[in-house]
Amino acid sequence: MVASVTLIIQISLLCLFRLMNITNGQYRVMQGFQVGISELPYMASLRIKGLEHNSRIGAGMFCHATIIRNRVLLTSAYCIFKNQDDILVVVGNTYLKGMSHTMKVLEISDWRLHGLYKYEGLPYDIAMIFTESDIEPVEGSVGYLPLSKDAIKPNTHCLLAGWGQSNPSTQQTWSNIPHAIWLRTVSKLDCHMYTREPGLICTKAKKNIGADFGNIGGALVCDYKFYGISSQVASDSSLATFTEVRAYSKWIRAAMYLHFNGSRNGIMALRSIFSQRPLILAISIYVATK
Repeated sequence: MVASVTLIIQISLLCLFRLMNITNGQYRVMQGFQVGISELPYMASLRIKGLEHNSRIGAGMFCHATIIRNRVLLTSAYCIFKNQDDILVVVGNTYLKGMSHTMKVLEISDWRLHGLYKYEGLPYDIAMIFTESDIEPVEGSVGYLPLSKDAIKPNTHCLLAGWGQSNPSTQQTWSNIPHAIWLRTVSKLDCHMYTREPGLICTKAKKNIGADFGNIGGALVCDYKFYGISSQVASDSSLATFTEVRAYSKWIRAAMYLHFNGSRNGIMALRSIFSQRPLILAISIYVATK
């Protein structure tokens, strides 16, 4: 009897240990509020083609990406680890494991990651994805997120959303419905002192609440502008790092220019097609700033 109890305890501790090591030694969940693609039409998922075709819809999900203009998405360089022919881009759909009439599945024509990026490193963690077919705006499901031209201020409320893990009782990486959470930015000095690297934005959240490993490649959105790309979660489980999009604006434009052979479409201004922000974001900003 004692031996059985001891074995059960050991197994339980082993399971707990594995849970604690999902994100750099800390169990972390994305707790927040549910959102739909109509609130975040710029959000896309990257999926492994073989798993999507041979297993089930949503089984191939491995990273997030953000639509910034027709045929162009931004993501983390960490996500670029396979042959581009093996990857699909899915846009216009709320449910990870479902389909809808607004959902589009896109082949990749090319991608570029920053030449100075080193695998699992923080600096230069940025990549661009170019799709074979158009990503045409569809009101309420597909849209472009404008890049920020301004430096982020400390204590700014920013939104992070994705299909990252949201249930503390499961080991599954992905949630079927995307969740969003508000994070506060820390000062550039504090961020640099912690990371010792330039070109990053750091956010702080309550312990075990905030960005998780499953949100890599997603967008940090402040005032409905694209400020950062979700990178890695710090080991203290309350600090998350984001690649600062503004710091790579020249690289982004150069990559587009090269891809589109210097055509006018390759260097056109990046802007949102929406004249009004989604109501849920407006309400959340009001609540968060009270």
